[in-house]
Amino acid sequence: MAIRRFFKDVNAEIDFKPPATFKAELNRLSNAVVMPCVIMAIFSWILYIPLDKVLYPEFRLIVYLRLGLCLTGLVSFALHFTPYFKKNGHILVYIIMYYVEYATAVILGIVPTSAVNKSVYMGGFCIIILIVGLVPIQKFHAFFLLFSTLVIFLIVGYHYNITFKTSKELYGLYNVLISIAASIAAISFLDRIRKDSYEKSLVIYQTNEELKKANKLRRELLEIAAHDLKDPLQVIIGYTDLLLTKFQEDRFAVEKLRKMYRSTNQMVKLITGLLEIASIESGKLELNKVEVDVGEIAGGVVKNNRLASEKKNQEIIYNAEENCIINADRMLLQQVLENLVSNAIKFSPHGKSIWVSVKRKDSRVLIKVRDEGPGFTEEDKKKLFGRFQRLSAKPTGDESSSGLGLALTRELVKLHDGEIRLESQWEKGCEFIVELPLQELEPE
Repeated sequence: MAIRRFFKDVNAEIDFKPPATFKAELNRLSNAVVMPCVIMAIFSWILYIPLDKVLYPEFRLIVYLRLGLCLTGLVSFALHFTPYFKKNGHILVYIIMYYVEYATAVILGIVPTSAVNKSVYMGGFCIIILIVGLVPIQKFHAFFLLFSTLVIFLIVGYHYNITFKTSKELYGLYNVLISIAASIAAISFLDRIRKDSYEKSLVIYQTNEELKKANKLRRELLEIAAHDLKDPLQVIIGYTDLLLTKFQEDRFAVEKLRKMYRSTNQMVKLITGLLEIASIESGKLELNKVEVDVGEIAGGVVKNNRLASEKKNQEIIYNAEENCIINADRMLLQQVLENLVSNAIKFSPHGKSIWVSVKRKDSRVLIKVRDEGPGFTEEDKKKLFGRFQRLSAKPTGDESSSGLGLALTRELVKLHDGEIRLESQWEKGCEFIVELPLQELEPE
């Protein structure tokens, strides 16, 4: 159960609000992606300081650059958590990247003068140039960073007499030029992608906000309308029932009054279903959970529906294991079973059988309702739990159907941390299976 709850929380929808401007979105991306990477890269330099002292004792500048990078990392790490730099983190990342680029360029320029081949110098710059194109910063800053890197490349190369006379050196230069072209293309292309993505996210967010407002208004109007309709319909039902007792000898009047009674009663059930769904969606429906025996509730529902099944010459076969105890709202769980059993009766032909079973399986209670009705087509299954859906199967005894029963049933099952699924083939009947978490009994 704990694992199920964990994954339920993980899969929950997150209400993400995009930043107000594209620059703010780049700040968010930089803080989320670039900043941790840059800080980790800077801190890693400290491991090279003892090695530099041994390998390059005559080049103290390398040690100073490493220390400078580490100091910058510490300052950046501290500023990253301050409100001002959280808001303007984009500028901070730009400064740090510029410093890292400069220091790395100088180091790569110094090292080849010792024992390392010049290809390291060229290859290092290719990597740096390509990285610039991937950094989520403003387009202007990215091009300025790329230009600064190229200037450093030329200055350091000139200072240390790096020429391109041999074919191997020319090959390195070609790699740098290709990297520059790739970086320019990446900067332009990714900037366009980020802008489009940001604009779409903003539109989606604004649309969702409008839909939330409209949905809230719809629920409120639905609740008002349903409440206002339910009371007068109850009055009609009451007076219709009274008139039925007064005009028992008039067959014509009795027939019409019974139709009025059934239609009005169906309307009340429809309104009640709409109100319950609206309550679930708005979070107003409160569960009164207690320990209940699912077998006992299922047995009561079967007993209440036997008269309806006998009228259609149907047989309900019921079987339940003992101690199928769960934490549930008794009334709502009874409504779930009532919907499933009454549907099985409603859509099964005369003279068929219906099976209702309750049993334990591991840490779950399984409720199964199977019938010999027409079943569901593949198209039916796609819209099975939708509201006001008209499916291929039709009632077989002139019963009415609101199209809300299964939608409400699924919502009530989900409220109890359960699952409902269907196993069916067209013209071969169907079986609804409800799984609910079993109540863990305390040891005696």
